[in-house]
Amino acid sequence: MDNLASQWATVSQWLFPVTWVVLGGASFVRRHRVAGVSLLVAGLSALLFAYLFSPESSFTAGWETDAPLNIAFDYKPIGFLAANLLPAITNFSIVVACVSFIRRRG
Repeated sequence: MDNLASQWATVSQWLFPVTWVVLGGASFVRRHRVAGVSLLVAGLSALLFAYLFSPESSFTAGWETDAPLNIAFDYKPIGFLAANLLPAITNFSIVVACVSFIRRRG
């Protein structure tokens, strides 16, 4: 069961952002401009986060910490900002896309 959960975590880390990018592109083409752009931003932000903080990433290479997501601002300011802002951008963009879809239907 642990192996299945580990595989799901790896797959979903890349699957959901790619799905958001595809849905964003399709929404943009179907004249849902705000929702499409929001989903594209969410997907690209999540993909960048997954790439930067993957276990074999050169971005986190040489960091003297066991948890690169809990990095101090004084130690690595860019890493701190990436670890905190990219998920926030993703979540905010998904909320904007959902609200835009709801308003468009209403």
